[in-house]
Amino acid sequence: MSDALFSPFEVAADAHAGYRLQYLEVFNWGTFDGQVWRLRSGAETALLTGDIGSGKSTVVDAVTTLLLPAHRISYNRAAGATAKERDLRSYVEGHYKSERVEASGRSRPIGLRTGGKTYSVVLGVFVNAGYDEQVTLAQVFQQRFEILVEQHALQILRGVEPAVHLRHRRERAEARQHVGLAGRVRPGGAVAVDFKIDRGGQVTYHGPGQVVIYLLLDLARLKIKVRELVTAIEQAVIDLLANHGVIAERRDGAPGVYVGDAKVAALGLRIRNGCSYHGVSLNVDMDLYPFTAINPCGYAGLKVTQTKDLNIPLAPQEAGEQLSQHLLRQLDKQHG
Repeated sequence: MSDALFSPFEVAADAHAGYRLQYLEVFNWGTFDGQVWRLRSGAETALLTGDIGSGKSTVVDAVTTLLLPAHRISYNRAAGATAKERDLRSYVEGHYKSERVEASGRSRPIGLRTGGKTYSVVLGVFVNAGYDEQVTLAQVFQQRFEILVEQHALQILRGVEPAVHLRHRRERAEARQHVGLAGRVRPGGAVAVDFKIDRGGQVTYHGPGQVVIYLLLDLARLKIKVRELVTAIEQAVIDLLANHGVIAERRDGAPGVYVGDAKVAALGLRIRNGCSYHGVSLNVDMDLYPFTAINPCGYAGLKVTQTKDLNIPLAPQEAGEQLSQHLLRQLDKQHG
């Protein structure tokens, strides 16, 4: 090792070490308005270029927002700003100019989204090639009454260590049911993580080989009812399986998709202020053993299956892409 902190040889020897940005997506972030915008860096070192005002700092600040709390960020530093020209609200509302208020003589910002009913999403996928791990981080910001911006942090993990996610419960009787769960799932290579979540449903399991899709939708704007959303999600999974010759069905009172007496896809949603959070998980090619240590979705003895065991030759990425297309078609039908 050289006396320098990083010698040229050391940097070049493992140029892709650690977590690196695979791609970034933004929706309603700054002046990137009305659609999903994607920047793909492919986990490579990238140089962001463009004209003045093209949104370079907006992209940099989006990445920073994924990694730090908003109140600790000095926005627009990439553009060399010395004063606090931007903040979280300016990005969520899409401020692009200022106008003078004659009555007060002061200026006020003009934004692309100031109706109080929009939301913004920043999502980044980071990969660690050395450990074959992928982490997806997302931030969802929702306007309320034009003066308050709420922040929701989402983490979707795909790595070598699967985890059982428990719905936090205060009731002692129900809490006792989870005693010893960590010991029961450990032989399958899983760890139990007990924390509070805000979706519907109870105990579930997420691990490698499973497709998890979050649907972050403004249901009020799309004029889609909650029951219609659940039906659309279930039908998307049913259609996907049907395309591969597998007959699946839904069950009254037990959201999800079933093949025979086994569950292949689980739903968990939260609706707040007319917007949906969380989504659907589809078992593709995974170790199903940890399911035997829990009551999946609160149903004792519920059997679980996966597309691999249904002779559907899809890798998780392929299944996720196909399911996404079916979801879009179903949402288009519901939206009319």
